[in-house]
Amino acid sequence: MTLKKKLVNECEVIRDNCEYIAESHYLSAKRAGKTKYIFEIIPAGASAISGILTGSGVFPEWTIWFSVFTAAIAAISGVLDPSKKHKEFSTAGHNFTALKHKARFLKEILSETMRDEELTLATQSLHEEYTTTIKMSPLTEEDMFKKGSEKIKAGVHKQDNPVF
Repeated sequence: MTLKKKLVNECEVIRDNCEYIAESHYLSAKRAGKTKYIFEIIPAGASAISGILTGSGVFPEWTIWFSVFTAAIAAISGVLDPSKKHKEFSTAGHNFTALKHKARFLKEILSETMRDEELTLATQSLHEEYTTTIKMSPLTEEDMFKKGSEKIKAGVHKQDNPVF
């Protein structure tokens, strides 16, 4: 196998890895978004209702327990921090998607006209960016990686098509 072929294969490996990792991060972000809804938005609304009832002088006994419950949920939310997780996973998904496109472009377009030395440097740079992206991203959640892999393998995942 020629050096050029090996480098092109490495670009394909990085592209494939990025596709699977990006999908798992998007699924993790989706789950964090649901958690955000459950632990932040619903309790905030419930607290507002409780406050309105208390402020208007309607103060049935259950509103006390309702307030305690929403306060407990708010405390849990502070520990889980689903908003932060949602943002981290979304950002990681976008970063891996961008890197996937970069690897595809290098493999399918640029490699055709590059000399071995140029392609070696470009592939090395791509590999370093991939490694850095992994280091900066949240850990891939195993269950979401499995789910994302199954989705991609089943053809449910629609690949981003390059625009020419």
